[in-house]
Amino acid sequence: MATPFTIPMGIPGYQNIIIPGYYGDSEAHARLLIGFTLNEDIVALNQWATVVPTDSPRAYYPIFNSSDFTRIKDTTGNDRRWQDSAERPKAMQGVRFMNREFQLERYGESAYVGNLAEEYTQIGSLVVLNQETLASRALVWRSIVAAASVTDPNKYFTTATPNKFDNYFTNWTTFLSAVEGAGKPYPSGYFGANLYAGTIALPVIRRLFGHAAREIRRRTNGRVRRKDLLFLANPNTMGRLAGTEEMHAYLAQQANSQTVLKGESPDSDEAEGLPSLVYKIRPCEEATTFTLGAPVDSATDADYGQQQYVIPDDFFAFLARPGSVTGMEGSRGFSSVVVFQNANRALKPTTFQDIRSERVEVAIEDMFTTDLVAPDCSFAMGTGLAS
Repeated sequence: MATPFTIPMGIPGYQNIIIPGYYGDSEAHARLLIGFTLNEDIVALNQWATVVPTDSPRAYYPIFNSSDFTRIKDTTGNDRRWQDSAERPKAMQGVRFMNREFQLERYGESAYVGNLAEEYTQIGSLVVLNQETLASRALVWRSIVAAASVTDPNKYFTTATPNKFDNYFTNWTTFLSAVEGAGKPYPSGYFGANLYAGTIALPVIRRLFGHAAREIRRRTNGRVRRKDLLFLANPNTMGRLAGTEEMHAYLAQQANSQTVLKGESPDSDEAEGLPSLVYKIRPCEEATTFTLGAPVDSATDADYGQQQYVIPDDFFAFLARPGSVTGMEGSRGFSSVVVFQNANRALKPTTFQDIRSERVEVAIEDMFTTDLVAPDCSFAMGTGLAS
């Protein structure tokens, strides 16, 4: 980040306080976009959502009926047989789709920095520091909006038809009632009491991962496989999973388990000690937090450390990873969750000089929306507990 240039011993003012790159110019905008929105180490959202730019306040995304890609009239093939000199057989119906419109929302925030404070600060530019703070909070807001989409039951498919399974369940109890028992694909007790009940003899995590992967593969006609998926949860959930007897046994059976546990292996992961691939699916730890409400100005600063995770405890989702699935060669990869952002107003930094009041207004603008655009490629549960 650029630092301000000041004329020594001069009176701070609009003529001698220069903040290169923070007046909304394209160079600063591009630097901020590259440094923040595309950096997976800084923004966890980039690991589980695809960013799609648009030049207008609206975005259009084709939503297909996935069952049409596998539809045939009957198993006799009479409608498909083509005799010599006969007219080419007609499709009974084309693929149904619609261009769904997404309306982008514009957001903004600003703060003031006094010219004297900027002139005599000993910690670097306060303008730059505030700009980075506003960018950080803007990215937290993006994560909150995306998390609201991925945790919304109405974004997933649900049905009451027998043997037609949902891909969202409110809790472990509803999941068990749908898949276990007489006439169901699994016997009673197959998945155990909850998400964390896995043992050597009852590998709950392995069975759950397998079920979710098979359901997604069935819905997508085999296109989305285990290697294309991620497992999304917050650090608390990941930590509880890592502490189960099943995961201890899973790691113990690996030839390089000691280096994984020490974090010395490329197979180790930041997800609370889980390996980078769990039963061939990558865990994605969403550790973004937010502190709700205005600052508490008191001697004890009562809200310090009261951050909440944007993804609630015990929620989990299996999602198609960004770029893991593509259509025809050369087409853009997609994921379950997409962030549509306006190319000209996405995380745009701006600085305004207030000459009369001898201060600088530091501002940021963002324009985006998010949605779970591919529910066929997704499987989620509101809580992995039977409650």
